[in-house]
Amino acid sequence: MYRHALVALSLAALPVPVFATDWSQADIDKGLATVRGYEGAEECVHRAGTEVDYTVEQVDLNKDGTNELIVSAGPKELGNGSSVCFGQSGQNVHLLISDGAGGWKYEFGFDMTELVPHESNTEWPDLEFSMNASCFPIWRYYQGSYAMWKVCDGNKLIYADVAPWIKEGAVPRDAGAEKHASSKKQPSAYVHEGDLSGAEFDHNGSLMAVDPKRGLIIYKEPKASIRDVVKPGDVLVMAEKPWDMYDTNARIVGTSWVFKKGCAPVGYRVEGGLGRSWHTIVLRGEAPVRKKGTCEVAGLSKTSANAELRFENVED
Repeated sequence: MYRHALVALSLAALPVPVFATDWSQADIDKGLATVRGYEGAEECVHRAGTEVDYTVEQVDLNKDGTNELIVSAGPKELGNGSSVCFGQSGQNVHLLISDGAGGWKYEFGFDMTELVPHESNTEWPDLEFSMNASCFPIWRYYQGSYAMWKVCDGNKLIYADVAPWIKEGAVPRDAGAEKHASSKKQPSAYVHEGDLSGAEFDHNGSLMAVDPKRGLIIYKEPKASIRDVVKPGDVLVMAEKPWDMYDTNARIVGTSWVFKKGCAPVGYRVEGGLGRSWHTIVLRGEAPVRKKGTCEVAGLSKTSANAELRFENVED
């Protein structure tokens, strides 16, 4: 049985794609309300006898399981000069990123035909602004938001930080290389143990060492998808005191940590205990949620993936 459990863990450790869940209509409506606050063509379109028509595309740009909103704005009906309200491309394209707290962060909105993602060394793709022109500017994600990285000098792309007409707001030309290098340096776990003894439990595909006498739950074999973030010996849970492994009434109270690539672990309080038998441990707490694309903590959540920690024994 133990051998079969290890085989199951090996299969669970294979990386699987993360599919983002579509936002509800209520969330989309919030996003559209945000865009309307920045859309400057409303008055012009109304003078042309029509209104702005918004279309929304949901795209997970940075592949983190949360969709961004790409909102295109154009005239609902052509005629009376309505298309002129949106420049040469005939529409404006806006980008919204979730703020992690039920709202939207407005990134930008410009006259363009299409927003084209390009692979980059950062956590986010570079974005090319396709226009009715012979040169397309490119923006890069840097220090928490998108900004100018390459701009057009006539028909030629140049780095924004050397463009003489740009005084501020340009992304450094080597920002991607710096980000890529820094992303390789994973901060150490808050607590690391060399002793990996303890009963073996599965936690989301990772093999854990559970030692009630030391009050520790330790990563023993992290699953493949997180091995660049956590290492064998990194402590996930440190209880305030030991507990009896076979006492189903035992209460476990302590600290767990949220890990993210390139960020120092963030601790939070968890409480729980054993399930109907010692084979299962369940701990719950308000887990920290980081701001999108940064290490900064935006708040606490009772519903995030880290708000409930479940451990299942694999030794039977």
